[in-house]
Amino acid sequence: KNRTVGSFEVRGKSWDTTLGGFAFDMRVAEMLADKFNTQWGGAGDVRDHARPMAKLRARARKVKEVLSANPDIPVVIESLHDDVDFRAHMTREEFEK
Repeated sequence: KNRTVGSFEVRGKSWDTTLGGFAFDMRVAEMLADKFNTQWGGAGDVRDHARPMAKLRARARKVKEVLSANPDIPVVIESLHDDVDFRAHMTREEFEK
């Protein structure tokens, strides 16, 4: 029962491939980094350190997924930087600003 199925060729696309998931992840990661810097109170910026930023980007991906279905999420990352635990609360309204 073989059926012949027609094929098609994509000749163009009308969307911007640079926008989307990663851009939103980075926006959330920047918001979380700002919150951590205010809680940390240390000299410098958490953005200058690769490992804590990798942890923030991973958590930002999860936060983005949860906020797509829920109005808020608690964010907890243990020992984010200098053995300081990060606890924050993020809402969808805060993300949509």
